[in-house]
Amino acid sequence: MQMNSLSGLRGFLSETGESAQVVTALKDWSRKCAIEAYRQKGLKTEEDIEDLINWLGEPKFSKKVICRTEGHVAPFTFVRDVLLDRVQNFIVWANRGGSKSYLFGLVTTKNKP
Repeated sequence: MQMNSLSGLRGFLSETGESAQVVTALKDWSRKCAIEAYRQKGLKTEEDIEDLINWLGEPKFSKKVICRTEGHVAPFTFVRDVLLDRVQNFIVWANRGGSKSYLFGLVTTKNKP
């Protein structure tokens, strides 16, 4: 039996009588390992940031520019540029409920030398 996904693992464990708690524990453990690996090696590429956010499960934010005004960027662009040290000083201006505080919380967790 091939187990190349979490659903494949879940099916295997249910066939062998293991509980959903085991699947949840394995998922949590693999998530923690992936996050720790990024914490230790650092974020070096846009793909690293995308992978980390996928492992975190949240936040979910757009890679698409919503407002076509010159100079406006997608929320992901802001996070990427800060985490990859492409910008050191920034101002975030967005609509009410645009996740400014949430995203700023994410970028302030980055370890800076």
